[in-house]
Amino acid sequence: MCQSHPTIPQPPQAKLDHKNGTVTFGQETVESQRIAGHLSLMAKRLARAVQMTNPQTAPVNEARRVELVRYAKEVADKENLRRYVLTMC
Repeated sequence: MCQSHPTIPQPPQAKLDHKNGTVTFGQETVESQRIAGHLSLMAKRLARAVQMTNPQTAPVNEARRVELVRYAKEVADKENLRRYVLTMC
């Protein structure tokens, strides 16, 4: 006789619609600005949990984070300049 295993619920699939600025979880659509804070907080808490469970990676991750933030600012500045130039034409 087989033992019955409880079904593990699956998390909802998230779909990003960049054109409309929305995030869809299953059948529910949420405006991106409304959920951005929740996703940001979740990312911070997950990062803290990873650091607590695997602390030796923290210095490497911090150095990588600093590098990525610097690069993102550089790209954003270039993109903003490009968009400014396009609006002037």
